[in-house]
Amino acid sequence: MDEIKQQKEEIRLKTKEYLKQLSERKLKKLNTDVINKLFGLANFFEASIALLYIGHEYDPTYKLLIEKTIERGKIVTLPFFNNESEELEFFKIDNLAKDLIRGNNGEFKPNASKCKKVPADYLDIALIPGFAFDEKGSRLGDEKCVYNDEIIPNLPTTVRKVSICFEEQILPAIPMEPNDKYVDIIVSDKRVIYKI
Repeated sequence: MDEIKQQKEEIRLKTKEYLKQLSERKLKKLNTDVINKLFGLANFFEASIALLYIGHEYDPTYKLLIEKTIERGKIVTLPFFNNESEELEFFKIDNLAKDLIRGNNGEFKPNASKCKKVPADYLDIALIPGFAFDEKGSRLGDEKCVYNDEIIPNLPTTVRKVSICFEEQILPAIPMEPNDKYVDIIVSDKRVIYKI
């Protein structure tokens, strides 16, 4: 298992380096291409309620994606881990600037006292973040494993799990461990891949 963890960390580092070296112009074009491909996806087009995510510093697409999804009239939800009840909850957001607050760890999260809670059963589609993917739907997330351990297992089986990325983040194979989770669809700036 240590060898797999080391391989995963090497992939994360290479991906971070790739993303950091992109010019602002190139990044803008890639973001636009990815989002346009996603919005052309029938699963996304037909979805009314989408679970999106707050990305990390190496994920430049998430803000634009949230704003454009709200503009298209879809209900946007974000995950929220309630420390008191130790339960995963989903909250509707209407505005990035007004509906998010910083948590104790400095990361943004939905303002649970202001935003409306949405039951998991209402979700139609879930966007799952990741650093790298392969054509089998394998996904490499961050070191915290929040999506593997908390979010993906709590999604209804009917919810399509979709990841977006740049084509350079799709590798021949991702090292997977027994508890790692797969996604159903991967959308890059060049193509759409359905899990095989």
